[in-house]
Amino acid sequence: MHKLIYGIPDFAITIKSKPRDTDRVLFLMIGTIEKRKGQDILIEAIRRMNSTLAAKAFFQIVGSGTETEFIAQFREAANSFSNMRVDEAVDYEESLRWIASVDVLVCASRDESMPLTILEAMCFGKTIVSTAVGGIPEYLTDGVDGLVVSPDNPVALAAALERVIRDREGAAKLGTNARALFEMRHTIGDLGRDFADLLEPLVSARKQDSDSLIASENSIPA
Repeated sequence: MHKLIYGIPDFAITIKSKPRDTDRVLFLMIGTIEKRKGQDILIEAIRRMNSTLAAKAFFQIVGSGTETEFIAQFREAANSFSNMRVDEAVDYEESLRWIASVDVLVCASRDESMPLTILEAMCFGKTIVSTAVGGIPEYLTDGVDGLVVSPDNPVALAAALERVIRDREGAAKLGTNARALFEMRHTIGDLGRDFADLLEPLVSARKQDSDSLIASENSIPA
């Protein structure tokens, strides 16, 4: 079976980062706020972090949603952290600017296919911390181009967040490797070629059927 590997434009060429006013490690979780996305898991992971390390981090959450009870509980919990800010959903270009401006993209999802934000973070060469759900393990290799942890596991997520803060050089290397992987197989050009390769057997088969039909019609006696 031919598998279509998704690709996106190289936004790093056109999207500029926001100015930053802190030397803390900036973590971003962006997308719909809902139980499936695991914002509550991130909250619990931060609670379990070493307090000295947590003080060296700032967590930015951007998103909205329709699960009103979950969102209310999450916002109440988020208010207890001095190193966390929650903002409403933004348009697509602004979401890219957020990713370009932080150090680390966090995906704590319980269920996913393949979040576009991960490809965008790869494009910008960001460190990625993600749960191993859906197609994510097919795109990221733990310890090579990201940190991949088991889902619904705040202990494992906390350890990954602490690792990023302890070893900023190593975390930056993960981002560099993620960017290299993006350039190698996840650009929009790669997607176009993969899609063409996917269609080629179908086009060839259709042409063979058409040629066979023409040959058959030409062989009928007048």
